[in-house]
Amino acid sequence: FSFFYENKLNLNHIIKNIKYLKPVNGRGLTHTILIYKKKFKLIDESYNANPDTMLQSIKYFDNLNISSNKKILILGDMNELGKDSYKIHLKLLKKIEKYHFKKIILCGEIFIRTISKISKCNNEYVLAKNKIQIMHYIKNNIHNNDIILSKCSNLTEVNKFTNEILKKKDGKS
Repeated sequence: FSFFYENKLNLNHIIKNIKYLKPVNGRGLTHTILIYKKKFKLIDESYNANPDTMLQSIKYFDNLNISSNKKILILGDMNELGKDSYKIHLKLLKKIEKYHFKKIILCGEIFIRTISKISKCNNEYVLAKNKIQIMHYIKNNIHNNDIILSKCSNLTEVNKFTNEILKKKDGKS
């Protein structure tokens, strides 16, 4: 809408055709996953991340009408933030501390180095170096009816984990 509005294009075109728009993988689709004899939901936000979209996704996840002890947040590094990358990741982690989740899995060099700067954490964090460690954690700790939000930049280990788990979602693992 913003693009059409700013460019003085006819908004009715969007309104008339919105029903034909298809959701895009990695941009908020929710999937029901059945693996390891457990059924849970995965919100796939694994295609792109910047400080604003990261925080918006976390707020959205927090506001879901589901018990916080069923919510697992998986975050991968935000790529291409330049020299202030660590400061930006730290600022985000401090904001996350206002919310409560069952677990927060951090994956990526920047998040793993940055979490040590938080002296007293309100959430429980799991640090994972790669998609294999994330998968191992999920395999051993997921429960029926849990919900996972996966948010990261493209080509991170979290993005690879999400793509892999979506391939397994038919219960064949």
